Amino acid sequence: MNNLPGTLGDQCDLADARQLQERVLEASTRVLGEAHPNTLTAMNNLAVLLSKTGDRASALDLLRKCLAGRRKVLGEDHPETVATAENLKRLEKQP
Repeated sequence: MNNLPGTLGDQCDLADARQLQERVLEASTRVLGEAHPNTLTAMNNLAVLLSKTGDRASALDLLRKCLAGRRKVLGEDHPETVATAENLKRLEKQP
């Protein structure tokens, strides 16, 4: 389910992708908990979509939250933690 919003986003249907990813994050948080790795992946994916739709502030907030969660759950050197840190760094550099 976490891949479908990305596919929609790749097809330039960002509004539907965002809506679906928000639902994925909500369901994952409810069922698995906020600190579960799958929930953190859904959070990262939503942040990327938010960035693509121009909602930079929300994307930054969500990436910061995701990065903190990934550092705590997965550790600083985990590839997913590193990927989120890179997403955040890239977005922070954008005007």
